[in-house]
Amino acid sequence: MIPAVRPAEREAPPVAPAAGGRHRPRFWPALAPVLAALTALLHLPSFLRAVWNPDEGFLAVQARLLAHGGVVYQTVVDRKPPLLPWLYEGLFAVFGDTSLWPQRAAALAAHLSTALLTAAVARRRWGDRTGAAAGLGVALLSVALAPEDTQAATFEVFMLPWTVAALWCADRARFGWAGAALAAAALTKQTGAAALAPVAWLAWRASGTAALGR
Repeated sequence: MIPAVRPAEREAPPVAPAAGGRHRPRFWPALAPVLAALTALLHLPSFLRAVWNPDEGFLAVQARLLAHGGVVYQTVVDRKPPLLPWLYEGLFAVFGDTSLWPQRAAALAAHLSTALLTAAVARRRWGDRTGAAAGLGVALLSVALAPEDTQAATFEVFMLPWTVAALWCADRARFGWAGAALAAAALTKQTGAAALAPVAWLAWRASGTAALGR
């Protein structure tokens, strides 16, 4: 008698890499340090200015007001979601509010996370070469716009890791975690909800595959 596999236990099989893009065991030990060094080098200028753009200044003001009993959307008025002001507030509470260097360090970590997750998604589908190219491309493109946008610790920077994480989870049929990452993306900036479209498509495709397997 062959034991049945319950749908909840089934996970989407990995996508076979394209020809010439086979998976090598030392892919991450080789790529991750390169991405970390490249990201740190490209975003080193972010630590050379007190404030890069008005968003950083307004976020700092919001965080200080929240730390003194302010309430989001009442004492502190903004059209953006609340996750990043809360992050600023938390970092100020731990490291003090005289500098934005903790926020800049967190932004650097966000850039690196985006590059690593993008590399992971591309590698799973198309192999090592494409994965490495995707990760390096994200790291380089993270400084492709004006420094006032790319070197600042602002909404877009912290939204992107969550959107790519949602795709990473959905590609592995972990849709609960994908939904949580989507929620975090949208709570960082409204446009993070755009990742709902590919996540929904992957969920629909997975449900169709599961139905065929019954």
